[in-house]
Amino acid sequence: MKKYALIFLLFTNLNAFAYDKGYHCHYLLDLVVYNQTSSECHLSQVTMERGAVYSKYLHTSIRASEVSQPYTFIVDGDAINEIDAGLSYQCGEDKFVTLHIKKTVTPPGYWSGYIENADGNIASLSNMEALFNSVPSNCRAAPAQIQTIELFLI
Repeated sequence: MKKYALIFLLFTNLNAFAYDKGYHCHYLLDLVVYNQTSSECHLSQVTMERGAVYSKYLHTSIRASEVSQPYTFIVDGDAINEIDAGLSYQCGEDKFVTLHIKKTVTPPGYWSGYIENADGNIASLSNMEALFNSVPSNCRAAPAQIQTIELFLI
């Protein structure tokens, strides 16, 4: 019986290390920016209402026609379980966009798994176009696929 208990504990502990970013992926949100403008875009402001930046490095500029590395945000562990952030970009001399992103996480209940909801909106826009898309997570994949907001600057 002890042998089976040891095997059970071993497998349950190994499962905790199965996530690439070192934290349960349900509590993470990636932002990827696609710069489809003819100008370099610079991150000019980040406003965190809830959550925190999890990325080790925050890439502050994206060259024309390039895609940023993911900016990863994390739920900060309070009882509300959400990420609420605003990011502003300036592209060239006169193009501006502000994106508001929000993710809420409901921990698993007796009959359900994690419930994740991520959304965003373009809060302000000047002299350019911008679109966003929300891509759901797949935490059981190997490697885990973090829920992602894609921002397209046009």
